[in-house]
Amino acid sequence: MIIQGRINFKPVDVLLDTGSSVNIIPKNIISQIKGYHNVEYVKTKIATINGEIEVSEAITLQLKIGEISENIKFLIVNVELKYLIISNKTMSIFELNINFSDYKIFQRGKQILKNYESKKNIKENETLKFSNKIITKKTDNVFNIEIIPNSDYDIINMIIDKYKHVFAKNKFDVGELKCNSPKIILTSELPIANRPYRISFKDDTEIKKQLDALLKAGIIKPSYSSYAAPITLAFKKEDNART
Repeated sequence: MIIQGRINFKPVDVLLDTGSSVNIIPKNIISQIKGYHNVEYVKTKIATINGEIEVSEAITLQLKIGEISENIKFLIVNVELKYLIISNKTMSIFELNINFSDYKIFQRGKQILKNYESKKNIKENETLKFSNKIITKKTDNVFNIEIIPNSDYDIINMIIDKYKHVFAKNKFDVGELKCNSPKIILTSELPIANRPYRISFKDDTEIKKQLDALLKAGIIKPSYSSYAAPITLAFKKEDNART
């Protein structure tokens, strides 16, 4: 999908390539925006099914998409394209969100219009021609761009939406399984009951504190199963607790 951005206050078409690991800009666009300065010399290759494209230059440009402006590093390719390509990581920098059920693009809750039906008449299937050439096989010192077919996104999005309760909502949450009870497949019917782990009074207090917090949060629940590996204070015959 293509949206419009700005470099040096000039409009540019930006291809959102969710499978890409690098940002790419063709020389013809750099000439159009008169941004050919502060070039960094690099030595790398981009692998395609038609061979490898050698890349010897990179450039950092200020790209604006929607309300956000950021300095982005691009690899310069000597291939004529009507758009530049940004990677999945760069999309996250610009807080771009793609809803693959209707292919709408959002930034901070506001919809950003796609641009492949713009005045330049760039069609979506035409824009993907270059990035579809990129192979996914891992090779040394070669940047690879992986493309996931649009049809697969519908399936992925449907699964994520159906099972969204499984995924964590924040870093303090672990998600929840509602459709099935968690289970561990064992190779034997014999109950597992390991000997208690020996711990100190200090550790006992800390473990109880953490277990209480997990119980209150609903992350764990008490188990009365025969299968157990307890962590507890171990007592001697004299009824004195070990330390």
